[in-house]
Amino acid sequence: MTGQTIVTGTVIYHSGENISIKSADGDVVNALISTNQTQQVVTLKNGTRLNAPLDAKIEGKFDITDIDSGDVLQFEGSFNRLGRTEGNVNSITLMLGSVPTQIRPLSETQTTANEFRPYLVTANYNKQLNDRLLINVPANKYTKQNILSFQLHSNCNVVFESTDPKLIRGSMKVTRATILELNTGDFVVESISLQTNRKPKFENEFDNILRKKYSHLSTSPMEPRLIRSQNFVFMSDISEQEAKILLEKLETMHSLLSGYFRAKPNTVIEGFIVQDITKWPDGLLQEPAGIAKIKERAGICFSSSLGNTRRAVVYSFAEHGVVQHESTHGFCSLAFGSTGPTWLAEGVAELGQYWRLGKRQVSLPSHVIDYIRNSPQRPLLQIAVPGRVPAGNWQDYAWRWALCHLLANNPNYAARFRPLAVSLMQQNSMVSFANTYGDIAPQISFEYRFFLAHLQNGYRSDLCAWQWNQKFSPLVGERIRKTTIQAKYGWQASRLILEKGKAYDIAAVGKWAVSQESEEITAGGDERGNGVLAGVLFHNFTLSAEFELGERAVFTAPQNGQLFLRCKEPFESIADNSGEIEVYMRLMP
Repeated sequence: MTGQTIVTGTVIYHSGENISIKSADGDVVNALISTNQTQQVVTLKNGTRLNAPLDAKIEGKFDITDIDSGDVLQFEGSFNRLGRTEGNVNSITLMLGSVPTQIRPLSETQTTANEFRPYLVTANYNKQLNDRLLINVPANKYTKQNILSFQLHSNCNVVFESTDPKLIRGSMKVTRATILELNTGDFVVESISLQTNRKPKFENEFDNILRKKYSHLSTSPMEPRLIRSQNFVFMSDISEQEAKILLEKLETMHSLLSGYFRAKPNTVIEGFIVQDITKWPDGLLQEPAGIAKIKERAGICFSSSLGNTRRAVVYSFAEHGVVQHESTHGFCSLAFGSTGPTWLAEGVAELGQYWRLGKRQVSLPSHVIDYIRNSPQRPLLQIAVPGRVPAGNWQDYAWRWALCHLLANNPNYAARFRPLAVSLMQQNSMVSFANTYGDIAPQISFEYRFFLAHLQNGYRSDLCAWQWNQKFSPLVGERIRKTTIQAKYGWQASRLILEKGKAYDIAAVGKWAVSQESEEITAGGDERGNGVLAGVLFHNFTLSAEFELGERAVFTAPQNGQLFLRCKEPFESIADNSGEIEVYMRLMP
């Protein structure tokens, strides 16, 4: 460490491990910040992973009209056994994470049904009617009413506190941040305190919704017992709340897989989901290989068939991602008769492990991203090996995930991927990865390399797909070429071929925004350099160095090539961009 800086100001950017703070005096500080509370590390410029413990505190206050159904609220309120309430609710706290709903008396309990007593109420929000707050009443011994209605004070707001840095958003006020300067030239946030007037948004909103939905259920571990839903039947020792959440996630995944593959199993996926194997009776878990995997905090799916009858039995540690991975194997084997060659089986199962409802972006553990980005790129044909081969380790799984994610999400290749996957799982020997994509091998190899080079959580292959079908031509005489560039997309075809040594006059008109919270800016960009109109030249499946053009530029082409343009910002951050600009290009007289 070479220094320490105390900063106050405003967050103007936060994505992954990168944060930018505009200080009170107008300077912009760019730093690294750990966002995983269980693995507090950051990646330095030189690729080193550094332990970076973070002390974060976020305080918020927002209007009650921003509360959503199912949100868990906590407040003090008075009511009697009949369900009548008195007095005003002056302050409400939004509870984050997994919090049980309950009612706790703040004084002696009622002696008659009409007596009012104060309680600390932790309950799910139902709705607001005019100036009254309606909540769903959790199980209790103080009233039998299912819904209680409380009078809201005219100045009642909702507040929250959190230590989760993943909730940090642009426009939050930084009351104090301690930033360390390292001898590598990196800046790392050691502590940060923030304030906001907006409701927090969660990275995995579906999980948060489910935890709110089932907040009334017990979070205590259980004895092994049967848990089931429409398409899944498991023995498990996880809590009642965790069981409901997991089963709903699995049913959602089952529905997504059915919709994608246009097929589904005709029987349930069975198995054992284990949190604490020491509490399971002897003999209940019978597969030695399954027991071994659970002890490794991993899983395995045993598939079998007899005639037309198929069966899939999952043995899994009670980590949602692991259960989803093995259940994807179960789905495919039941629906198609096999999971296909190893690269497809494990790649699709990894997609199942990391899916997020309604989300198409990359969402991986940091160590997987670090491994892929910092390792020699594995060639496509070394991943898509025909037939069954040893499953290998998590590193092998990472490469299979990368290939399947690209094929499933990039519109240039997605149309061929589904029928390829189905045919391989149906053990059709006439199809293979090589003969399916062989005619576009140069294109897919280019996009595969580009994907790996820019891989980060938040990256969307559908927004970064290369525009192969656009036609390009050089400028002639005094003609002007016009194109529209979207902020919410990666490199976009200008349809112009630049010729080496010739000078071009390029002008950009319009505004765009680089986040939902930020103001619109011109193609000149913001204080951080984001939002600048940038260009790159494509020639023989190779890209030149990126260059900035801004609102107006005279650019001399260093080589021949097709000109591609974009709104400059990390590729993993473009999904919340908006707006477009028009770009005019001509030869200099």
